[in-house]
Amino acid sequence: MVEKLYTAQETAEILRKDIGTIYNMLSRRELTHIKGRPVLIPESSIQEFIQRRLVAAKDDSCLKI
Repeated sequence: MVEKLYTAQETAEILRKDIGTIYNMLSRRELTHIKGRPVLIPESSIQEFIQRRLVAAKDDSCLKI
């Protein structure tokens, strides 16, 4: 199966970030990408980024009064 690829602009829209932020993330290697014009970012790279940024919910049992 062929993986879906996104442009930097599409990735910015998905992650709700500025296009400049996406290019900074690419230069810091926070997102895996395919060099070229346009730069292409695999869907799995976006999903992995989101997973790394997820924060687990706290157990609310200690909040009960």
